[in-house]
Amino acid sequence: MRPRAGAFCPVLALAMEQGIPALAAVSERNLENFLEFAGGLETRLKAEARAVHAWIAAAMLG
Repeated sequence: MRPRAGAFCPVLALAMEQGIPALAAVSERNLENFLEFAGGLETRLKAEARAVHAWIAAAMLG
């Protein structure tokens, strides 16, 4: 998996390679490139605190 653009991509790639959950907000403008970068490993959340808290809780349980 190769990052295409964005300063945060190398950090996300490293986390993904090591199986470390990472959370990132992606604008509509960058969504297509991000989805290609993520290669199906992404989880899409609603932009709501409850959804983010649930994702964090699940990630912590591993």
